[in-house]
Amino acid sequence: MGRPALLQAALLAAGVSLLVACGEGSKSGNAMPPSAARAEKISVTGAKVIPDAGVQRYLAVRRYLGVLVDADRVASTLEAATAACAPPDCDILESNLSRDGTASAPRAKMRLRIVPAKAEAFLANIAALGEILEQRTESEDKTEEVIDVDARAKNQLALRDRLRELLKSPKATVKDLIDVESQLARVQAELDSLAGQRQALANETQKVLVTLELRSRPRVDANLLGPIKDSLASIGRTFTASLAGVITFVVAAVPWVVLLAGLVWTWRRWRRARREKSQRNGHHA
Repeated sequence: MGRPALLQAALLAAGVSLLVACGEGSKSGNAMPPSAARAEKISVTGAKVIPDAGVQRYLAVRRYLGVLVDADRVASTLEAATAACAPPDCDILESNLSRDGTASAPRAKMRLRIVPAKAEAFLANIAALGEILEQRTESEDKTEEVIDVDARAKNQLALRDRLRELLKSPKATVKDLIDVESQLARVQAELDSLAGQRQALANETQKVLVTLELRSRPRVDANLLGPIKDSLASIGRTFTASLAGVITFVVAAVPWVVLLAGLVWTWRRWRRARREKSQRNGHHA
């Protein structure tokens, strides 16, 4: 059997109410002055509005900054960037300080989200602490995704409200109530998923994603003496490898030398004894 008639009627009524609501919304939007409509959008969403077209655009902006600093200032520069990123206007997503080995130069990386109004000053302050290696800006239009998620959420909210009204109907049977409860659970799960997607889009469009990389400036003496140090290190490695080869050869040859010496000694004793015996037999004759 199909879905009960009462539930079908409720779902149909919800669809009609959504169409009516959309029509009323468009009428009210036309009645509002364009400047007021744009101001309301900015205050509610914080997204960009292009004045010429009057279209609200949701842009995910990403900034990258690579800075060259002295090796002994990498850690302090990272600390300065961390101190300058304070919630709720700025949130640190990743921060690390590393080096390849104990003698290698350190480097640092940080990823954060910051409100557009403070992004430029933050990047300028960090860039002033060293030498800019690279900086770039990228943006991705998320408008269609935001509109789609908002529309789906609005439809699901209207459907949820209609289903809740249906639960209060005195004409609803037990089977109707069971079907409505099942539909409510499905709608609520969809609303929770849409809320998560909308929050993720808000994080991308309302704050700038900044990637900061700090690299160590090469030391002058390291550049001048580098070839000499490499040559000395190469000589040391060659001598060590040769010495290791000699030790390995000696250790491997000693047992065979001892064995050969024993055989030679035994053979000479045997020849001497034979010669002495031969001489005694000659004297007797």
